[in-house]
Amino acid sequence: MVDAFEANPSGANPSVYTVGGTVQANERGLYIPREADGELLRLCRESTFAYVLTPRQMGKSSLMIRTAEQLIEDGSRVVIIDLTQVGTQVSAAEWYRGVLALVAEQLELTSGIAEWWEAQSHLGVTQRLTQFFQQV
Repeated sequence: MVDAFEANPSGANPSVYTVGGTVQANERGLYIPREADGELLRLCRESTFAYVLTPRQMGKSSLMIRTAEQLIEDGSRVVIIDLTQVGTQVSAAEWYRGVLALVAEQLELTSGIAEWWEAQSHLGVTQRLTQFFQQV
């Protein structure tokens, strides 16, 4: 019979540690806050544009998830989209409409979005998406 220590020689609880991928920032996981956590959260709370640039496997997804969780706790509505879902072989109008569709889906905005988009046809697609974020 193999005892627990032999099966896990480090003695560590395997559910606490994450190697690769997004760290579970809830009570099941181990997350060490960094300066960037507070800075990104502050910028989001101030509705200030922010971007995170760092190499692979440096915690961008974990930072995003943890910040989103904290914003939700604050009462904010949060949208996380993967822009690769929109595609690259599309026109600018299709790309912006795709972003709008993903945002509307996550916010559960089911009616009137297509009509709103068409009603703004006097604007360029960039302005339309900006207006959507400001008005809707």
